[in-house]
Amino acid sequence: MTEIHPASSLPRQDEKDISVTIIISDHGSVTKSAEKPEQDEDSRDNWTGRFDFLLSCLGYAVGLGNVWRFPYKCYENGGGAFFIPYLIMMVFVGMPLFFLELGLGQFTSSGPTTCWKYCPIFGGIGLGMVAVSAMIGIYYNMIIAWAGYYLVMSFTKIPNLPWDNCDNSWNSDECFDRINPCINLTKNDNGRCETLNGVKGVKSSGKVVYVTAIAPYIVLIILFGKGMTLDGMGNGVKFYVTPKWEKLKEAKVWYDAARFVIFAYLGHMAHRIDRPVDEVVDGGTGLAFIVYPFAVTELPGSVFWAIAFFFMLILLGLDSQFALLETITTSIQDQLPNFFKGKKKTFLIMFISLLLFLVGLFLCTQGGPYILELLNTYVGGWSIITLGICETSSLMYIYKWKKFSNDLHVMLGKKPWIWWRIMWSFVTPAIMLFVMIFSFIDYSGAKFGSYIYPNWANGVGWCLTAIVVVLVPAYAIYFLVRLDERNLLEKLKVSIRPTKDWGPRLNENRRAAGYDPIEVNDTVLSSPTEDNYQEANEDVRESKIGPSFTNPSYINETYL
Repeated sequence: MTEIHPASSLPRQDEKDISVTIIISDHGSVTKSAEKPEQDEDSRDNWTGRFDFLLSCLGYAVGLGNVWRFPYKCYENGGGAFFIPYLIMMVFVGMPLFFLELGLGQFTSSGPTTCWKYCPIFGGIGLGMVAVSAMIGIYYNMIIAWAGYYLVMSFTKIPNLPWDNCDNSWNSDECFDRINPCINLTKNDNGRCETLNGVKGVKSSGKVVYVTAIAPYIVLIILFGKGMTLDGMGNGVKFYVTPKWEKLKEAKVWYDAARFVIFAYLGHMAHRIDRPVDEVVDGGTGLAFIVYPFAVTELPGSVFWAIAFFFMLILLGLDSQFALLETITTSIQDQLPNFFKGKKKTFLIMFISLLLFLVGLFLCTQGGPYILELLNTYVGGWSIITLGICETSSLMYIYKWKKFSNDLHVMLGKKPWIWWRIMWSFVTPAIMLFVMIFSFIDYSGAKFGSYIYPNWANGVGWCLTAIVVVLVPAYAIYFLVRLDERNLLEKLKVSIRPTKDWGPRLNENRRAAGYDPIEVNDTVLSSPTEDNYQEANEDVRESKIGPSFTNPSYINETYL
């Protein structure tokens, strides 16, 4: 006899109180009963609705890099020609990985350190993702702090801006002995904001994203409208989109791709100072905090445009930081679920926020921008590509497409499109492997504007990359050593087999997916079999009611 727990068709206010159980006996009879859903003390916070969840994903996907990095990379790598590798990477790598990780995280209701139980030897992938999130969180915090500092300073000399004159002191290139107290204070306030949001989990995040995810687009639309009216606008846009087809032969172009509005302002800036556009364009933080601030001083009502721009930067950064902080704290909670509850969860979030703040203090020094650019160059490149290859390979070739497809079928009510199988099994890992090898062959060290980093600095960058990548084989060795089996071959067989607690987190979802429920003492009765998968899917089709996963109130924190 099989039990299926479908989504409730009752109104929203009743969804939390009543669930419908359909029991299909072996001889075909159907029995319906209403009951209160089981209360799982270890259950996660849930999004209050699908729109909250959608906005959170949107806010995380569109971040600071779209403003302070993408435009310059587009020009640097061939202008309009860069859109070809960019679109290829987005369609064949970005979207497949996004959907794969979204499905895996939603199906298991787990963070990145515990969702790999389908193939436990690859648990190091999750550790690597947490490490990347922590490193990115350190320097993203600094970028938000700079934006906050500029925003506050925009109010100090109304109707002018404080940086439109020469009475300023600027950071020296090689000074690390003095911390900028104003930037440090802003960074501290930013950390408090992230902590307050994280304490309430996704319920509060789902409300905050209504502002942090939507407002930046409103600001960009306003800036776009203003930019189209500026003198020299055409030169900036032409500079941005003019293709340089020979650039497609370079590995760096494809590597940056695996990672319209703005250049109208650069064209206006070049027009005002009578210089070519390529003499005023800059990359990285220079584009966001040198070129843009100077550009807005040339606009009528410069204070308004400065406030709008830096407010947008802060919102984009906070969106990303919320997700990064949630990733780290969720991973720790998953390892000690019975310990980090209530106030202890709050203290954990406060501790992680404080730790990221303290580690990032060296970015507040006068040479901090150079360290930030080094982190930005090495942390989010080869390491992420390596993790992506391991992720797709382990799911498609060890756990197998059929099992994962059945899991998604039970959760979504329909099987994933064959397109995703082709992408996950062949195209996506092949492209990532090609980009990795090609970029290694055509490698050149990091640079910041005209400054070329010395070899020792690039060595530090490679160490940061290695920290993430090495976690995968290191965890695999650790896992094999801890197994009781004497024979190495037997250990390998066990290590690539789903654990007994693999599957959905809640028992009602486990039954729907063909998994035996977890007992109160967290001991699982048995692991799923192929018959379980087929039986569960047949029951779902016969009942014509999707499983409880599809209920918006069961949309859990998502591992991204």
